[in-house]
Amino acid sequence: YLRREKQESFELIMRRFMNADLKGDYLLYLVVHGGMYYEPVKRYVDVFGRNQVKILFYEEFFSDIQNNFKKLLEFLNVNYEQPQNLSSIFNESKKPKNKIAKLILSVDDFIWKLGLKPVFPFLPDRKKLENKFLESVDKSQISEKQKQELINFYYDDVSKLRTLLQRNVPWKKIGRAHV
Repeated sequence: YLRREKQESFELIMRRFMNADLKGDYLLYLVVHGGMYYEPVKRYVDVFGRNQVKILFYEEFFSDIQNNFKKLLEFLNVNYEQPQNLSSIFNESKKPKNKIAKLILSVDDFIWKLGLKPVFPFLPDRKKLENKFLESVDKSQISEKQKQELINFYYDDVSKLRTLLQRNVPWKKIGRAHV
């Protein structure tokens, strides 16, 4: 979310989505609802069948990346030589370098959202713009109170996911508490 044009604090972002103030902010909607896994996983299971869907949790996958990648390829029935290095970081925390960078990325976002990118093929692609106008930053930390609010927010979705998959999820602290 910060990678795009937004410079709001995490606490302010949380307040907005906890109060369902997502109107007109599709990116924030994705940030919030991208963490709701039950419905999309259920649709896959319903359409393809449980034995045709493999659910991999990030935390589990990266605990033994070589072995889990091999199991994934076997599940997909793909014969492919496994790469030597699977530890590259592709979604590093970044923000615009300055106000001009923020403006350029905002304009690019606006053009993309309107579906006009194909009309202007001479414009640089998003990756090139990000490489030029974004800088790496340390990941923000959130307070324990904010963490508990998020746990409460996602609790029902995680419970339904656990029941659907008939297995534990790797998120140990999912449980309700009064905030």
